[in-house]
Amino acid sequence: MNARARHPGVLNTIRLAQGGLNPALQRIAAYVLKNPELVKTQSIHELAQACEVSDSTITRFVRAIEVPSFQQLKIGIAEALSSRARSS
Repeated sequence: MNARARHPGVLNTIRLAQGGLNPALQRIAAYVLKNPELVKTQSIHELAQACEVSDSTITRFVRAIEVPSFQQLKIGIAEALSSRARSS
């Protein structure tokens, strides 16, 4: 089994976790899932403003979906989008 099969993509991880998150974190999840192309280029502050939450709430979201850092979230989104493009 390869590493990708053991570790689902970050967008899938967000989809799976979304229902168990508090309302603010659900709002972030929904925004990320709807706007992955935009999120991969946003700063933590820009994402927080777009979701109407604090920067620290973005950090809590990243921890809640078990991603090591905001930068790793953006890398995971870019990888997911790249994988999507290759399979189309």
